[in-house]
Amino acid sequence: MHKRVIAIVALAFAAFGFLGATSASAASADKEYDNASTHAMTGYGKECITVDDVKGCVMPYGDILWLDDYEADGYGVKLIWWDTDGPRLGECANNQGAFTAWTRCNKNLPEGHDIKWVVSWYESGSWHNSGSETTRV
Repeated sequence: MHKRVIAIVALAFAAFGFLGATSASAASADKEYDNASTHAMTGYGKECITVDDVKGCVMPYGDILWLDDYEADGYGVKLIWWDTDGPRLGECANNQGAFTAWTRCNKNLPEGHDIKWVVSWYESGSWHNSGSETTRV
């Protein structure tokens, strides 16, 4: 039952949260928003997605979310994630601008949980999302 609730929350998040909405209905007390800070790429064992103008990686050891923006279009990029084994979900946003450097969000995720995630970028008037990956942290 718990996984079914998480699946419903994830589906609702996909339907509303990915649109970048800032309305009260899209914002949730459980949704975590982080602005990524510029940081040299470090660590090992990352799982990455590269799509169009964004590359995102999750490093399970250390719970670090990485983003790199390859398109100078005035819009940031995001790594959107949700814990399939718990109630947490959120996004890590790189608003530093394109070609500045890697950025990261350092999270404290529960060990042994599966984190499902996508990268998101703005193009042609709307937000687009990659296929999802699942990483065990």
